Amino acid sequence: MQQWEMNSICIFFSGHSSFQRLITKSLGQFPVSQSESDESIFEESNSDEVLNGKASRICNLKDKKFIKFLENAGELNFTLLENNKGKVLSIEESEKLRENLSPAFNALMYKHRPKGNYYYITNVTKAEECPYSTYVLLFKIRKTTCTIREVVENRSIPKCILLDQPKLSCILIAKGARGKDAEILGALCNRKLKIYLKKVLSKSTLCELCSHSSKEKFQLIIPKQFRSWSKDVFLYEPVAYDPIPESEAANPRGRTGIKGLGDLLYHGKNIMVLYVIARKVGKDIELLSVMDQSNDLKFPKTYLSGYMKKLFDDKMEAVINTTFQNAGYSDEEVTEMIKEIYKSAEAIHVEQKHNPLDTDTSWIETTIVSVWDKERAHIGSIEQFVPVNNLSLTWKTVDEDVMESIKKMNNLKTDEKHFKFKLKTYIRFLPLLCLYGTLFLALLPIAIPFFIASLIAKRFK
Repeated sequence: MQQWEMNSICIFFSGHSSFQRLITKSLGQFPVSQSESDESIFEESNSDEVLNGKASRICNLKDKKFIKFLENAGELNFTLLENNKGKVLSIEESEKLRENLSPAFNALMYKHRPKGNYYYITNVTKAEECPYSTYVLLFKIRKTTCTIREVVENRSIPKCILLDQPKLSCILIAKGARGKDAEILGALCNRKLKIYLKKVLSKSTLCELCSHSSKEKFQLIIPKQFRSWSKDVFLYEPVAYDPIPESEAANPRGRTGIKGLGDLLYHGKNIMVLYVIARKVGKDIELLSVMDQSNDLKFPKTYLSGYMKKLFDDKMEAVINTTFQNAGYSDEEVTEMIKEIYKSAEAIHVEQKHNPLDTDTSWIETTIVSVWDKERAHIGSIEQFVPVNNLSLTWKTVDEDVMESIKKMNNLKTDEKHFKFKLKTYIRFLPLLCLYGTLFLALLPIAIPFFIASLIAKRFK
């Protein structure tokens, strides 16, 4: 099971959207649902009321079952949510690190602003040592009368005079020993950065805030107002762990603080297709699941590069076709059954303003393919699937307690026009609070399994 590492508390994501049925040539003849507005399904909230809220619930058995369902739905592991913890460096250690990194920082400034002034690092406000020989620094710089060219080319700092101008705040990530071999991985400097950092640092450490989806990688903190490529920032050098292709694409969601593949499979767009397929057996709802050693519910999914050209990927298609054929259906009957599956399918493109797996050059887009065979007329009529290409499928019954928790979602009040949920609406019932408190809800990956649960509540009746 892939384990998502949760890592950002700066942004809250929540929500759902009204769906408009469309027919698209690229996806074939099955309905596609999209949001009616340009706004994201998962809205952001900067509510201090939500962030500072306190959880008072105690986990009961029903809560734990729902938590387990959400874990499986999103391939999450809530027991591994601890982020990288940082050790705060002393004033002496911070100053030594500043001295060692100053030449590299000057070179970085010269790279981005070769005709600009030299900016002197006046003081380090905070520095932390993170795991994997990584360091995160916050410091301030002030403009001087010298040019950056003079400083870099002379390899020494001439007699520069500090100008009476506001300081700029910077965040910098470096890797290596605290000696002279430390290397700058990325940096961000801008005047309004100080206000944002002061707010978020009261709740988490630098190492936590700069953790990427995998603990071994780090990224710069990018405030919401700096994400758009149209917004100028004084200095921006994203962290890079792997080579970037010459024809790199720009993430349409904006800056992320890291570039390259990150933990994704492809440069550019990565489409994750998640299959939520259900049937009704008596009073029970059964969901199609990948069969593996864990025996847990695990939705079939695939990753694509570029565009989704058909409803099922090759593996899913092969399993379904082979199973129908082995059941004695003729080729014509199999074709008709497949058509019925397509008719009852709904492909929902999940809009997101941000995904923790995103980088500046690679990003993930999620499509949930929903099939509801209530009468067991096509795919729901299959009792046992034939394994093909190491893919084995089976049906999993949704526990009654889990269904009761899911059905509560139908009682949520939503905006009638866009069906957008607010985070504080979730807080009234979401059982994750009994384990992790409201801060946990700042973590985006929970939005996908929550969306799936909402889909089940609204469609699978």
